[in-house]
Amino acid sequence: MTSTYQALFSDAYLRAVLDKEFHAFQGSANEKALIARLEKWSKKTFQKETSSEAAFISVFFEETWGVRGGAIIGH
Repeated sequence: MTSTYQALFSDAYLRAVLDKEFHAFQGSANEKALIARLEKWSKKTFQKETSSEAAFISVFFEETWGVRGGAIIGH
């Protein structure tokens, strides 16, 4: 099957740009905080999807990615 799209950026370009960011992130306080959030989330008790939706939004969108109400925090 053939591809029906063309990538906007090449894999080599993305690796070059993201590699710098990854090395800056690796071992940082932000990485440790992310790992702690993920571990805490993985150990939480089971909830139905509707019950855990607010917690998911808070942990991942707000705390991890800095997004609130459709806007990126700090930008």
